[in-house]
Order: sequence, then structure tokens, then C-alpha cells
Amino acid sequence: MAETIRTKCHIGQLVITDTVVRIETRLLGQSTKSLSRSSITGVDIMPYPKLLGIGGKYADLTFYAAGDALNAKMVKIDVARQIVALLGY
Repeated sequence: MAETIRTKCHIGQLVITDTVVRIETRLLGQSTKSLSRSSITGVDIMPYPKLLGIGGKYADLTFYAAGDALNAKMVKIDVARQIVALLGY
């Protein structure tokens, strides 16, 4: 299971592999969250508005699966676009 992309997000690392999309956390009380790539039915990318100091640099990603969703916030916009293209959405 080779890692394709690893980047920072709001609570840890967003990791995309050949089979899984997961968020690895280092916070107490938080667990690693993951979705199988084959179960993903859609991906939304929501860039931050340029009104904020972080505008145009970061975006929120939401990965959808049947009855489940995985949210990765504060992902660099260029990496977020690569992820969406990699997953084919």
C-alpha cells in the first residue's frame, strides 16, 4: 500500500494511498479516520474566500461514501486540486 499523497490538514495528516483515504491525527481523544477509495462516491473542494488572511491558499475537502463523509480542512489549494484529479472527480 504505497502512499500517493501525504499533506497537512487541520488535525493531522491527510494520506492518500492506492486503496485508502485517511486522516491520521495526533490529538488526544481523536482516532484515525479512513474511507476505502473504492467506496468514495464524490469529492467536494471548497476554497477559502480571499477575504480572509488565508484566502486563496487553502481549501476544505469532503470525501463522500455511502452514508459516510470524511472532512479534511485547511489543505493547501494546489494539493487539494491534485487529490481531486487523482481520484477522478
